[in-house]
Amino acid sequence: MPPYLAIRELLDRADDVDQAITLLHGLPLASSRCFMLCDRRKAAVVEAVAGRLRVRTGDELVHTNHFLHPDLEPFDALNPFARRSSVRRLHTCLDRLAQVPVTASAEQHFAVLSTPPIHVAGNGDIRRERTVATVVLHPTLGELHLRTGDSDRTGSVVHSVPVSFR
Repeated sequence: MPPYLAIRELLDRADDVDQAITLLHGLPLASSRCFMLCDRRKAAVVEAVAGRLRVRTGDELVHTNHFLHPDLEPFDALNPFARRSSVRRLHTCLDRLAQVPVTASAEQHFAVLSTPPIHVAGNGDIRRERTVATVVLHPTLGELHLRTGDSDRTGSVVHSVPVSFR
């Protein structure tokens, strides 16, 4: 199953993070993927490759392009240069977010996420790595803040889920 169809399946059938993880365990995914899942009570990152799932939960989760779970590192298809860039971006992001207060707004988070080396600006060459989107989630508020493309130059689109939803 292509990961995009798996996402549709999760949106249609899961009421919370735990149900989504259970569903993912049963889906025959066609390719590797990292799923960032959240509901109003819980957040999780699920890394999936070759029939294996690894789950990490926490209050503030960050992920870049390489597998974070040591069991999955042998499956990482990134070239060594891309992997080093991904690791560098992850560590920079964690360090900078540690300076952001818990009560920070989405805009304060975007200020961190929109700066190099976390943000990789495009140069017009589709073969080169670049940041295609930046997302800030506020699960307890039911908000998803999205910026596509170069997040330092685009405005946010905010998607809200009513409190009564699920």
